[in-house]
Amino acid sequence: MKVVTLASGSKANSTYVESGDVRLLFDMGLSGKATLERLSELGVLPMSLSGIFISHEHKDHCRGLRVFTKKYNVPVYVNMPTAELLASELPPDIKLRVFSVQEEIKFNGLRVIPFSVPHNSIEPLGYSIIAGKKKIGILTDCGFATNLVKERLKDVDLLLIESNYDEEMLKNSSYPWSIKQRISGRLGHLSNKASAKLIAELFKGRKAKVILGHLSENTNTPELAAAAVESALRNNVNESHEIYHAPREGLSGIFNL
Repeated sequence: MKVVTLASGSKANSTYVESGDVRLLFDMGLSGKATLERLSELGVLPMSLSGIFISHEHKDHCRGLRVFTKKYNVPVYVNMPTAELLASELPPDIKLRVFSVQEEIKFNGLRVIPFSVPHNSIEPLGYSIIAGKKKIGILTDCGFATNLVKERLKDVDLLLIESNYDEEMLKNSSYPWSIKQRISGRLGHLSNKASAKLIAELFKGRKAKVILGHLSENTNTPELAAAAVESALRNNVNESHEIYHAPREGLSGIFNL
């Protein structure tokens, strides 16, 4: 499998996953134009996409969907509550593939397994993607790691996970108290500390390969996020872990499994 983030942050999120002839986007928070530009940089034609999965209805995850699907009628995979919220914003002839959170979506040699996550939206999702013996996890916009989240991400080979804020930076920020509470609440986002704890648990006794995403522009830095993970993994195994961060704008590196 090949994984590339097209954008990851408070303004836009989108991740490209490829396995054989299966090409998927997970979220489309960039504009339609910017999405096309990022795909072009990868040498990917828009009509070659097998589908677009939307995790939830917030604009930083679906901003470019209307423009993109109006021009390129790529199937959009979404759960029913999110589909209903987005219905008025989507082209009437869109190829909408509505699934339940208990459903496994199969492509040619690749399986997408959605799972519920706690966040302040209608029915937000994370994803496990499996091809052969390799497994990728995508977890952003998650207030805390439930037992279900941990179960679905068990044995991942590569994890794209939100590390949204540094607790001290958020505490000392100029945000109103209500915003601080929303971000750090159980329906908000994962802090560096919470993300690091989950990573250490998921990769216990083995080498970690992690992409830290959805970093706040105002209350985090890549250095702080990475340091938290490195600290949590310090006593895990005696080898170098692979810890990366996804750029807020522009392509990440290409991660191959």
